[in-house]
Amino acid sequence: MPFSSEQEASDQQRRPPVDLVEAFVAPLWHARYWICLLTGLGLAIATFRAAIEPNTYEATGKLLVRAGEREGGSAESRIMGSDGGGASSAREAVMNELHLLANPHLFENVVRKIGADRLLAPYDPQSQGIDHGFVTEALHSFQDFWFRSFSGDAANAASLDSEAAVSVATKILQRALLVRAEMNSSVLTVICTTSSPRLSAELVNTFMAEARAMHQSVFSSNSWLEFLDQEITEANTSFAAAEKAAADYRLQCNIFDADSERAELQRERVELEGRIRADEERIAALEATVQTLEAELKEELPTRKVLAPNPAQPNPLWTALTDRRLELKGQLVALEFGSDLSREKIELQRRALQRQLEETDKELESTPQREEVAPSQIEQPNPRYERLVVDRDAAKIELVSLRSEADKRKGRRSSVKDDLAEVERCSPTLNYLQNEASKARSKLDQVTAARAEIAVLDDLDRMNLINLREIQRASSLAEKSGPRRGRMVMIGGLVGGALSVGFALLRSRLGRRFRSPGDVKRLLGTPVLGLVPEVSARDLAQPRRQAAVGAARS
Repeated sequence: MPFSSEQEASDQQRRPPVDLVEAFVAPLWHARYWICLLTGLGLAIATFRAAIEPNTYEATGKLLVRAGEREGGSAESRIMGSDGGGASSAREAVMNELHLLANPHLFENVVRKIGADRLLAPYDPQSQGIDHGFVTEALHSFQDFWFRSFSGDAANAASLDSEAAVSVATKILQRALLVRAEMNSSVLTVICTTSSPRLSAELVNTFMAEARAMHQSVFSSNSWLEFLDQEITEANTSFAAAEKAAADYRLQCNIFDADSERAELQRERVELEGRIRADEERIAALEATVQTLEAELKEELPTRKVLAPNPAQPNPLWTALTDRRLELKGQLVALEFGSDLSREKIELQRRALQRQLEETDKELESTPQREEVAPSQIEQPNPRYERLVVDRDAAKIELVSLRSEADKRKGRRSSVKDDLAEVERCSPTLNYLQNEASKARSKLDQVTAARAEIAVLDDLDRMNLINLREIQRASSLAEKSGPRRGRMVMIGGLVGGALSVGFALLRSRLGRRFRSPGDVKRLLGTPVLGLVPEVSARDLAQPRRQAAVGAARS
């Protein structure tokens, strides 16, 4: 291996330096005819291609896309209340619109509006009616002959039915019309390139009009309203069924609000248990009180003997004197008015009666009206015994009442426990039915609210207010946009020349013929001792011709 490396190094040192003229210029000079031929062929092909290339005219229109509630959500998202129900971002709206405008049905609608025969008609350069001189007229005449003779689309269109022609024209329009989004903008640019400026502008304007119609159709709220009306009907039916199921179960269990009734029953049970404990303590205390009072009653007598003072009695003497006085007064009155006696006798009797009356009055003054009686021993009720009896009877009455109330509370406590057990048994099913009814009600409210929002969008649709606006209509351009025939010819010549130069260099590198002394020196590594010129048959015949001419002259 080291030996071979040294040998290669020595060979490289023995090799002469590369001569650029011999390596590049000479091969090109030897192949100059091929280079000229291939370059001319490239120019000819490019010229022919430029000649048969039809003129193209570009029309441009612009659409403004605005993000709105209609494009950013759906009926389902509005019902569910998700974030999708809000307006989408401007970039998202533009991308969605690009996908929408790529729909083949949109291009088909444009074709039907314009007419498939206009799109499939052969190119007629003379129909533009513009005079550009003799050369241009000659080129147009050649193009007219070429496209009428060799236009495949036009030849096939004549044999197609209307639907097939529409299909072919739609494919052609999809290639000719471009929709692109402007950078950092919500504007869509619609570009159409055809062989007619009027057709290009008409296609762009028709496409933008159909795009607005399709946008309004796709985002129309009519289908949403029908869907929401159906959803409202179903939601009403579901809500009514859920409410009926919950109401029937409430009647079956006699429970209307499980949570509140459970809390009320638990509160009542705690209260009953507290009052029952208090009643038991009170009953125990009353029983002890009754026993104590009965024991004290046994030690007390119902009555007791006491000396009761007798009241003063009327004095009989005083009573008799009083009666005597009254009688005397009566006799005096009778003597004055009804006596038949003489006056003297009457006076004597009056004086006697007056004297008796005075004596009686004196005795009355000295005689007391009542006289004292000695106290007597009597039996009276024992007040302590009576108080003990009253306290015992009151305790017994309260005891009986408390026992009755306690029994009632215990019965109520048992009933409350049964009611709590019934609530606990029924509450899971009732809660489930109530939740179902609440969900149905919530869905009904959501659908109703969404229906109201969509109704507003429907009003906007009726006023033809959509979020895709036409901000620039296409106008026919007088100047063509293509083809660039001069550049095509130049590129053809450059390609032909590059291919010919490459062919010449490759041929010189791969060929085995020695075309110059430099090839011998470069390939064999030996010096050239001599050069034998190339003599043609014409050169060999020339001396003979000269000798013959001299002999003839002599």
